[in-house]
Amino acid sequence: MENNKIPIKFWIDKDKVEDGALEQVNNMASVPFAFKHIAILPDVHQGYGVPIGSVLATESALIPHAVGVDIACGMRFRPLPVKSTSADEILHQNTPNGKLGKSILNQLQRNIKVGLGGNYNKCHYPNKSDELVDFFHDKFKDQSLYMSKEKIDELFTETAPMALGTLGSGNHFVEIQKDVDTGDIGLMIHTGSRGFGYKIAKFYNEYAKKMNKKWNSNIPNLELSFLPAHSDIGQEYFEFTKVANKFASLNRKIIMDEFVTATKEVLERFGISNYSFGDEVKCHHNFVDIENHFGKNVYVHRKGAIRAREGDRGIIPGAMGSYSYIVNGKGNKDSFTSASHGAGRTMSRNQAKRQFSVQEMMEEFKEKDMFLIANKNDTLDEYRKAYKNVEDVIKYQKDLIDVERKVETVGVLKG
Repeated sequence: MENNKIPIKFWIDKDKVEDGALEQVNNMASVPFAFKHIAILPDVHQGYGVPIGSVLATESALIPHAVGVDIACGMRFRPLPVKSTSADEILHQNTPNGKLGKSILNQLQRNIKVGLGGNYNKCHYPNKSDELVDFFHDKFKDQSLYMSKEKIDELFTETAPMALGTLGSGNHFVEIQKDVDTGDIGLMIHTGSRGFGYKIAKFYNEYAKKMNKKWNSNIPNLELSFLPAHSDIGQEYFEFTKVANKFASLNRKIIMDEFVTATKEVLERFGISNYSFGDEVKCHHNFVDIENHFGKNVYVHRKGAIRAREGDRGIIPGAMGSYSYIVNGKGNKDSFTSASHGAGRTMSRNQAKRQFSVQEMMEEFKEKDMFLIANKNDTLDEYRKAYKNVEDVIKYQKDLIDVERKVETVGVLKG
């Protein structure tokens, strides 16, 4: 593109990228340390400083906003084949408390919390919390050069223990699904590093902004503030993203374990025992890592993008009430072996609430025989019409991924 220092490669028609996101894309391509080209995926939409659905590689800089504030946000999926019976037959089976599938999500809601506060004011998973602390100590040897002891104590004695095993809000969800082709049940979760990762991202981004002001850095705006990759502060931020990743992974494991337990309890309560759980698929989509691309070791920032090396299994969810995909990466070098992380928004949350109604959303749920466990007014901004059509998003990236499995929403639990 004209007036940019490096090229931009789009996996979507450029005229379908909103103006705000396109401006951010051009800013990314103008930073002096961007490597080779920028990769823009079909779920692209405006974010803080850097658009969601983008991949930026650098040799010498780390940009907190090119990772995002929910560090290591990601997905888990587990198929549940039931012999001689389809997901529809099981999940829509009537029970004294409503549909069987809804009973599973109700049971899960009793086992986990969808946010902080209320009676969730203590650590419910001390072993996992200890595992996180041990991981931090292994990484940092009990010290940080930049984050105060008080801040670290807050992260590891207050924020992390309270947040482990919580779903969060916004676009985070638990879904029970059916496989479009096999009729199998599927269990899917989407959540991240919660307040723990947010506080880490905020701390290092604020530090980067302060230093970039001091240096009069040659960047388009302060939302692209960077830390020198090989400096102490840069390496500390990089290692802290690994700690946030550990938290997010533990959090998703807790929720999936509780999901499996709730599913077993409800199925067996109603005499269903001819099932088994398939292999779990896991991925995350807000992270930075060192990888070799085009003959160089570079820091690859993925914001709203999954890694899709050849053979990597990934998850690309649509908005609630639509389809989601289990995929296999093709290792496309031009995308820095990446693919989209979801459908991508077409409008802001406020616009969605102005444009759609709860009645319209719930009529669609009723028509599709789906169930929703959430505050319906708070969930309207997650209505599928506020997102791109995920089937189009998949078509745009056929050179990045192969579809392994297509699943459809049956029920949703949201914060």
